[in-house]
Amino acid sequence: MRNMLAAIAVLVLLAGCVTPQGAQYREAAARTADEILAATEWGLCNAMTVGAVKRRYGHIPAKVAAFNLLCSEAPTGPFFMTKAEKQ
Repeated sequence: MRNMLAAIAVLVLLAGCVTPQGAQYREAAARTADEILAATEWGLCNAMTVGAVKRRYGHIPAKVAAFNLLCSEAPTGPFFMTKAEKQ
């Protein structure tokens, strides 16, 4: 019974993918996801304090490098080095 309900639920969810409205929903969902990603990147690169970023990522050099790369185009993004890089 449980498997049958799961199969029906999957079929109902997938039914929206083959209709003309399904394409509109997918496009709207993709646009929304793009907007959320852009807002998240802005918040990470522009709204965070340098201290908050250092506390969260500063002890892991790979994360520092990833943060700096991700935020390299942000006009106000905080760029920092790990303690080892400063020495």
